[in-house]
Amino acid sequence: GSTISGNLALTVRGALSDSGPLTVAGTTAIQQFANGNDITLNDANDFGGAVSISTSSSSPINVTLNDTSALVLGTFSIDGDATITANGAITGSEQLAISGTTTLTAGAANDITLSNSTNSLAGTVSITSADDVTIVNAGNVDLGASTIAGNLSVTANGTITDSGALAVAGTTTLAAGTITPSQTATWTSGPTSGTVDGVTITPSAG
Repeated sequence: GSTISGNLALTVRGALSDSGPLTVAGTTAIQQFANGNDITLNDANDFGGAVSISTSSSSPINVTLNDTSALVLGTFSIDGDATITANGAITGSEQLAISGTTTLTAGAANDITLSNSTNSLAGTVSITSADDVTIVNAGNVDLGASTIAGNLSVTANGTITDSGALAVAGTTTLAAGTITPSQTATWTSGPTSGTVDGVTITPSAG
């Protein structure tokens, strides 16, 4: 493992992985330029500052990130899937551009907040576990199978769909031009509201 009291900046042209816990008190910035070589940081890591990742490749580069505490996401530009796990809140106020799927796990007591209006989450977004979840996206949002202990809020400048079952214990608020949650019911554009399996759906046209 490694302990870094300041910031960490890495530029790599091959696969990047960890074989022991990585503790970084400051920010972490990773640039990856190698085709098809994944970034896998799945040990008992602790990133104190924001984590930013940029990949540039003609073939997908998948990113796996694990944090033993709360995790702050910096700017992401990823040509593949992102799997992000934290034992605490996951927050991202910078732009996240992920061409593949996004899978987020924060734990049932911790919030996930991805609030940048320029986010580009192109693939399915799945929440393995979290309390309150807020997702903002500049384009369409497809929600995969998700388990949310609190409330769900999704804002999209496009269509909101689901390709997996959504289990939301609290309220669900959706704002988009068209909302079609096929796993539960179908909603079309325009202000409407209803209740599905005890979950209040309050979408509004965006």
